[in-house]
This record gives sequence, C-alpha cells and structure tokens, in this order.
Amino acid sequence: MIYTVTFNPALDKTVTIDNFKLNEVNRVLSIKKDAGGKGINVSKMLDKLGGKSCAAGFLGLETGKYIEKELTQAGIQTCFVHTHEETRVNLKVVDPLNSTFTDINEPGGIVSQADIKSLKSKLLSMVKSDDIVVFSGKTANGMEDSVVKEWSLQCKHKGAKVFVDAEGKTLKLAVEAQPYMIKPNLEELKSICGKKLDNQEAVILECDKLIKSGISIVALSLGENGALFFYEDDRFYAKALKVEVKSTVGAGDSMMAAFAYGVQHNLGLEEKAKLSMAASAAKVTCEGTEMPDKEQVYRLLDKVCLERIT
Repeated sequence: MIYTVTFNPALDKTVTIDNFKLNEVNRVLSIKKDAGGKGINVSKMLDKLGGKSCAAGFLGLETGKYIEKELTQAGIQTCFVHTHEETRVNLKVVDPLNSTFTDINEPGGIVSQADIKSLKSKLLSMVKSDDIVVFSGKTANGMEDSVVKEWSLQCKHKGAKVFVDAEGKTLKLAVEAQPYMIKPNLEELKSICGKKLDNQEAVILECDKLIKSGISIVALSLGENGALFFYEDDRFYAKALKVEVKSTVGAGDSMMAAFAYGVQHNLGLEEKAKLSMAASAAKVTCEGTEMPDKEQVYRLLDKVCLERIT
C-alpha cells in the first residue's frame, strides 16, 4: 500500500480570469473546486494511474467533509483525523490570456497535540514492510519542524520506503532520516546544503552527496527546464515536454505519484523517470488540480528524452 500524508490539506478553488489585473474589478469566467494539498494530489494521480493509496492527514469541519467525500467518491481510501479547525481554502487564479498562474494560499488552522498523536498512531498502526509512505507539503500549524524526520524513522523501522516532498527546515531535518526518495526543487536543494549552487557542476555534486549519505533517489525538479534524477549508480537529465499549460498546480505531486507507482511496480530506473516526467507534463494540461487519466500520461511517455549524466 502507498500512504500519502498531507498535514495541511486544502480545498483548491480555481478561478479563470482573462487579463487578470491588480487594483481593478476582475470578472470570473469559470470556477472549479478540487480536493487539494500535496499528498492528496499524489493519491489522486495514483488513482488515475491505476494504483491504490490511502490518503491520511488532518481535515476540519465542513470544508474537510467536502474533501473527504470527494476522495471517497473517487474510490480513494482515507484515514484522516478530524479537527475543530476549518480546513483552508486556496485560491488559484488562472489567466489564459497572459499565461499566468497566481496562488493565494491560506495558512491553515492549528492542530492540537492530541490530534497529532492520533494521526501518528493511526498511520504507524497501518504501515508495514514494503509499504510506501509519502510525506508531502508543509506541516500544519502546531507541529514541530522535526515531525517528518521522526515519523520517517519510525516508518523505516517498520520496513517501509519513505518519500519526502517538503521544504525549509522540515526538509533539511527529514534528509537526516535518509528517506528512500526526496524531490526538492533548486531553491530547496540550496537550503539543504546551505550553498548558492551557481552552476550545474555544483548542483550535481550536492545531489551526489545526498545519494552517498544514504538516500536512494533524488529527483531534482527544475520547473520548465525539466528535472535531474540521481540514483546510487546512475543519473539522468530529462527535458520538460512542451505542452499546453492550463494549470501548474500539482505537477510536482504528479511526478512524485508516478515515481511511487513505478517503485511499487518494480519499474526500471529509466522507466520510473520517464513515467514521472510524462505524468507531470500531462497534469499541467488539466485545469485546476484535476489529474490526467492514464491514457493522457502514456501518450506522452515516448516523448520523454533522458540524457545520461557522466
């Protein structure tokens, strides 16, 4: 089983506005609501690929009920702790005319120590050997930065593979737990190593160091410039595919989902990298946090080019 953990989920409300302008009245052309949060996006993409997952985390009040209902109707298993704080709503402003994507994200409510303990107990009671646990996104208000590191160590102790897509101090501490995979972007890599990384050689060196420290896979997201994939005995560069962009929200989560799917189904290193790039590219062709179907992903698979880094 793949478990996705979203400490700070959201209801993503995507509005489409032509020629969006500040300090003016803007007319909304369309509105779309989706269950959101990075780990939830991973579960949604896994479902589209034909994989099974269990989405865990914190949900609160009416917005939380809406999110859980949407996931349940999609056939995704859930294991949420329900809190007394309303789950946040994130506003995504898409301007097709100017090709801009603006995120206005709420911070989210505070979770209690009792809620944190409850979620930890639920998760660890389910996780077993050969499972995959994906920690994605920011921690909730009220949680320590070290929580992903601590929970990762406990999941690993039970024989699970841990994937981490976090940022800031949370990511830096999580790296110390030697997760199976991390998916930083360039800025997050800089925060891990504490260096500027002004050239490609410096970037490659730091990723190699992370592999040597005990992390099995580093997938470095370069946005519109593609991605770098590092393994113990191999490394690749993948160019980003040129597709029509409707929403960039969830592209990285789709990459993580495809990689987890590939690991679960014992795909080869190059197959996993290609599938993750195809899933990410297919995602941005969809509106809001809507995920592409399996056919959309596989239509792009043959277009992914990998270059081995020597």
